Amino acid sequence: MQLARRIGAILGAVTIAHTSQAQSINFDNVTAPCNFNQTTQLTNLYAGLGVTFGGAGGGAILNQCGNFGINARSGVNFLAFNTVTYATGPQEIFFAGTGNSFSLFVGAREAGSFTARAFDQSNTQIGIQTVNAAAATWTALTLNVAGTRRIQLSSDRADWVADDLSFQQTTVIPEPHSYALLAAGMVGLGIATRRRRRAHG
Repeated sequence: MQLARRIGAILGAVTIAHTSQAQSINFDNVTAPCNFNQTTQLTNLYAGLGVTFGGAGGGAILNQCGNFGINARSGVNFLAFNTVTYATGPQEIFFAGTGNSFSLFVGAREAGSFTARAFDQSNTQIGIQTVNAAAATWTALTLNVAGTRRIQLSSDRADWVADDLSFQQTTVIPEPHSYALLAAGMVGLGIATRRRRRAHG
């Protein structure tokens, strides 16, 4: 019982920092090709910012010279989709922490409908937003739902693009001194346990 109390005291002293991080991605940090068949699907290029990409949507960074009928909203690159030639299905964005807000500009050569769905850690849908964009016009697709771990993007257009992603998420990080405190506490418990065994041996 006394040992359990000691462990509880050590764990109770370990503090956790909740950091809220606002990030933005304009997809212009790489030299992108003009042709979609020269791209690779976007996956973990922005993992350092706490976000990864997946899904079967075939989303890849493309230069606006690919003639998607709309220029990049900023810079010369955007996230492009071609679900006729390449894999069909939604594009997914995964947060390393817990997403609180999400915004992405979407558009296409022709008028279209664009949808973002938010899912929590248990894969339950907790939010949805659909916007209609005029031909060759950028429109903001925004979701502000606490507890988001994954965003699923889809459109009724076969070819469409997205640009200027921004998001805010909360990550849980143990404070640096907590590691030292926990290590010291466990060493102390080990010594105390060894002494107790010797005393009863």
